[in-house]
Amino acid sequence: MWDPRLTPEVETIKGYGAPDRAVEEEAPPSVVINPHSDLGKELRKWEQHYGHLTPPGTRPGNPYVYRPYPKMLYMASRQENGQAASVLPNPHPWNYPNALDLERAQLAQENWNRGHQRIVKDEAEERLAKGQGWTETPQSAIDRYDEQQKAIAEAAAQAAFSALRMSEQAKRELKRADASTDAHVVDVKPISGKKRGRKPKSVAVTGTGPVED
Repeated sequence: MWDPRLTPEVETIKGYGAPDRAVEEEAPPSVVINPHSDLGKELRKWEQHYGHLTPPGTRPGNPYVYRPYPKMLYMASRQENGQAASVLPNPHPWNYPNALDLERAQLAQENWNRGHQRIVKDEAEERLAKGQGWTETPQSAIDRYDEQQKAIAEAAAQAAFSALRMSEQAKRELKRADASTDAHVVDVKPISGKKRGRKPKSVAVTGTGPVED
């Protein structure tokens, strides 16, 4: 029986074995364009790198130039499982029993990534974004988030230590503040703007600001 693997002329056959990587990389495009033809000269005007359209003696018409903008910046936050993340990978189909569950996971991943990525168009916009906590890589975003959480935890520990010397009323307010949020409470402050004659209320202050009702 004829075996295509024993025929040297046949390099790759669709659906039979893996293609030769070297042959794939060196193979010309499906349509061979003469670089000296009118079409080849026109296409060379848009080339950024040297290739089959830039034979010896010619140059790319649109040489590659590094441009720092637009640039993608990243932010991290805590997932439902408690782990910090910036950019989530694509859901793997094998992890979901049906197409509907997979589609929901893909939508959740897209929404998450959209909220944790930001494109800046120039240096001024980049400085503003970095001042708001955005970073240049997903890993640096996670590292920054972890550092923030560590600082918040230390502030909460200091608040808990200070609570040992508080009055009973202040301790009750701190306890209510702790119960109002699952984040670390670093302070308790009164709510301003209450009407006269009503008992003033307090609000918990976490690392991200006051906790709204």
